[in-house]
Amino acid sequence: MIRSLALRPAPLLALAGLLAAAFLGGCSGSSGAEDGGSPLVPSSGGSSPSAPVGSGHASGAQDGGHVASPWDAGASSNTDAAPQQEAGATHAPTDERLLYISMSTGGIVSAFTDGTDPQPISPSGWNCTDMAWSPDGKQIVFVSNGGTDAVLSVIDADGSGLDTLATTSAILDEVSSPTWAPDGTILFVSTAVFTYEGTSTTTFTPYQISVAHPFAEPAALDGDAAVVAFSPDGTEVAYTTADDGLADAYLASPPPTGSSEALAIPGQFSWLSPAWVPGGKTLVFAATPWDEYAAPGLWQVSADPSSTASLVTTLPGRTGQPSVARDGVTAAVEVWNDYDADIMTVSLDAKTVATLVPHAVAPRYQP
Repeated sequence: MIRSLALRPAPLLALAGLLAAAFLGGCSGSSGAEDGGSPLVPSSGGSSPSAPVGSGHASGAQDGGHVASPWDAGASSNTDAAPQQEAGATHAPTDERLLYISMSTGGIVSAFTDGTDPQPISPSGWNCTDMAWSPDGKQIVFVSNGGTDAVLSVIDADGSGLDTLATTSAILDEVSSPTWAPDGTILFVSTAVFTYEGTSTTTFTPYQISVAHPFAEPAALDGDAAVVAFSPDGTEVAYTTADDGLADAYLASPPPTGSSEALAIPGQFSWLSPAWVPGGKTLVFAATPWDEYAAPGLWQVSADPSSTASLVTTLPGRTGQPSVARDGVTAAVEVWNDYDADIMTVSLDAKTVATLVPHAVAPRYQP
């Protein structure tokens, strides 16, 4: 299930099963209650298997009921990393929101796409590490410490209706890159195992989790996937591998074939992370080169394995997962400088770069 990868012909990744679950809305896991050994430990106040996500229960709630939104009166703010909206300032011309994680607080913040009107989303004191919008843009799945152990949670876009899907510390050491299947019923997360045998090695395994049935055991899928990204219409999926320190990118077709083909991104990279451009015809990849002296950058490629990616622009530091706004020409990506990071925007047309939010990571534009 976990294997070591270098640059090689495209692996299959067993995406037939992954995509079948996504498109058929199924969950191949069995109930952890049957043998008492489920790696998922739902909170005592969590939703029942039949309860919809967002029903207002969260781990740690004293009465097992609704956890107040951080937007409620008197709640603390997680907006340290965001620019404050000045009197008379105007926000972006649409209601599109941008999520990010403040490095000052560890909390999720929602703002307009120009960085104004920052509002805290996650509960105060929770250290969040990754997140993703639901396909309809109404909910957010995120990975955090949940105040204690790592948990996978879902919350409404306004910061209300918090539900704990599962504790994740029992699955593997690190959980990242949550991805919602197009129909909104299945979540995919990547788990990482770090080993050291002369050199440091990281291997990834994808898991699928039922949103409607958080008590079900997560299903480990064969193959390796560091980041998985579904196309806007759900007909294709891009994914990357990142084992043996070398990263590769692939494009997979939906069932029945489940075939995978490599995407041509010139060079050798230690990390690649994809995002679809609205419309589903092209992708962007944030890329950190294998050569530490080479500049990281943002690449764009047609969703066609016969095409070759072109460099949009270099970036001043190593990168994380990018996101593309509804306008289809603005990308946001975290850029690191030693132990600090800023969110920068990149114009895919003009190829210009600007700092949007300092001391913040994980930008995610609302679908």
